[in-house]
Amino acid sequence: MSMTTSSKKGVSTNTDWILKPRVEEKTKKWYSADEMIDAYFKGRKDQKDESEKILYEKFEKNLQQAKEITADFFALIMAEHKIKCKFAKLRANRITDFDAIIVVSQSDFISDEFKKIYSLARKKKEEVNTNTFQISFTFMPETKNIDENKLLSDGFILRYGGK
Repeated sequence: MSMTTSSKKGVSTNTDWILKPRVEEKTKKWYSADEMIDAYFKGRKDQKDESEKILYEKFEKNLQQAKEITADFFALIMAEHKIKCKFAKLRANRITDFDAIIVVSQSDFISDEFKKIYSLARKKKEEVNTNTFQISFTFMPETKNIDENKLLSDGFILRYGGK
């Protein structure tokens, strides 16, 4: 059995494909129940291992992307908008969903100019979010009593900038 696909308008391109499935001759006519059960468990384990590998690679890629976006946004608001950022923390909610919290000076946080940063954060979020990656930004003012252990307990385990 052979199947041919071609591009639209009858124009031949390098993307034309021919499908030729592999046909194997069975060496055995019958399989025992034990062989069937063993094949099932092997296939199940192989699929689980492959799925875990794919999920780990996707998480690793998304985490790196979240770290880069947060660092770039942190630098942008410091350089272009003269906001005094102290540090940023990042947490992973799911494989595809991340939260960044950026701690800024109290005076910048209460200024009218800071409203532009919220708009900039919304714009950045819309720009980078896809169906396989989402990030959201939150801001908080710096105080003497910031307890980073509480941020850690909320899942913000990655830190950028500052100390």
